[in-house]
This record gives sequence, C-alpha cells and structure tokens, in this order.
Amino acid sequence: MRLVALALALLSLGWGLGHGVRAVAAFGGAWTTVLALLWYWPRRAARSVRLERRMSPVVCEEDEIPVSFRLANSSQLPLLAPEIVDRFPPDRIDPRRAFVYPLLPGRRAARADYRGRSHGRRGPYRIGPARVRLSDPTGMFWAEWSEEESADLIVFPALETVDPPEVASRGRAPSFGGRTRREAGEGDLLLGVREYRAGDALRRIHWPTTAR
Repeated sequence: MRLVALALALLSLGWGLGHGVRAVAAFGGAWTTVLALLWYWPRRAARSVRLERRMSPVVCEEDEIPVSFRLANSSQLPLLAPEIVDRFPPDRIDPRRAFVYPLLPGRRAARADYRGRSHGRRGPYRIGPARVRLSDPTGMFWAEWSEEESADLIVFPALETVDPPEVASRGRAPSFGGRTRREAGEGDLLLGVREYRAGDALRRIHWPTTAR
C-alpha cells in the first residue's frame, strides 16, 4: 500500500507540473490534506480501543498456555488488521503477536489468540502489558495503544507420573524396589516337613508331626 500511495503521488505531481503552478499548488494542498487525514486515522482509532486479557494464572513447566484477548472498537472508524504485541517472558519467542484480520468494524469487538509455552524457569512472571498497533489504510502511519496493567503467572514444576506401589498381602507394608517371597520356616504358614538334620534350629521343628 505504501508503494501504491507513493506511485499515485508521483503521477499526480507529474500531472501538476505539466499544467502550471496553480495545478502544483492544488496538488500540494490536496496531498497535504490526505496525509494529515492518514496520520490522524490511527491516532483517533487508538483512543477508542479497549483490550481484555484471559489466561490461566498458573501453569506447569513445558505446558502450553492459551492467551486470549477481547479487542473492542468503540469508534466509528474501522481498525485495519490491528496487531496485538504481548510480552511473554516464560517463552523463547518474546514478544508474542496476535492479529485480527482483515479489519475490526466500528462499534464491534473481536477475539485474538496465541499460545505460549513455559520454557522458562519455574516461579512468578509478569505477562504484558500488551500493546495494540494500528495503521492507516495505506500503512504509512502507525499508532499504538498500551494496556495499563500486566498479568501475573506462576510456573510450577512439571508433573511426573508415578506408578502406585505394590500392596503386600496380609496387611503388611508395601514393598519398594523388589518382590517379597516366602521362605520355609518363617511366618505362620506350613509349607512342608522333612526329616530332622543336624544343625536345624529347634524353633523350625514341627512338634505335632514329630509326636505322631
């Protein structure tokens, strides 16, 4: 659009030079008026912009964070492809950008979104403040509007999935790091009997069987 406006200006200037001083003066006055209106357009629109942010205040490391904006235009002038520029320190891509295409008509509101990711260290962060960049129809002049407050975000450690411990039978404590096994002569259950051998402990003798 800037190149088109420049080409039209040069063509008009050439036409004016070919038709005398009055034509050049008329051309200069007309283009001065046009440029003044284009310069005023985004500045007038910026005074009518309202921005609302919606995002979760807590997140875990390496999680995606959807950030949503509601952009309202209270003026009669349309906003041409407004761009929202937001500071997002936890992400490697900072700042983040969101757009409303192709335009936001007067007295209307629209939604713009982006997704950040918490690549930074755990802890508190300040997100924003976001800025809205506005331009005239030719893209030659820009104006910005910035929200007054930033948002708070707390990044917690990443969650890990832990397998539940094995629960031992007969009310015993769970075993960590290995399996339990039964051994002959221990506990209250009788697994079997054999002939007495020299050196066997007396507590391992099954006296009812011996008395038969």
